[in-house]
Amino acid sequence: MAGFRITSAVVAALAVVAAIDAAGFIATAAVFGVKGLTVLPPAYMVSNIVVAMAAAGAGGYVGARLAPAGRVSVTVGVLFAVYLALGVLIGRAEASALEPAWYQAVVALLGACGMLSGVVTERAWDAARRRA
Repeated sequence: MAGFRITSAVVAALAVVAAIDAAGFIATAAVFGVKGLTVLPPAYMVSNIVVAMAAAGAGGYVGARLAPAGRVSVTVGVLFAVYLALGVLIGRAEASALEPAWYQAVVALLGACGMLSGVVTERAWDAARRRA
């Protein structure tokens, strides 16, 4: 049963990340006027990195919140590994000559940092709830 709850928590967390990422990337493309195959403005890339960090932070929070009792570390470890693997795969698939070579790697790595921030936030709030 714990395996199912771990899997459910990971899937839910990744769904949150995907939804926020998609909405954020569409919004930043509209704000910066990025259409089709154009050279990406630096402000657009920085905005996407911030969106990816925020989305991953929300996903990390959700993953830690939904993790079964006593299995938060395992759930977060699986979530982190899947997030990084997907980041590498998607980064390679979306890599373009119109963006710097470092861009996709930075999105994945800083997104992973955001995810860990979300996990730490949830754990701190959980500890505060238990003390109250």
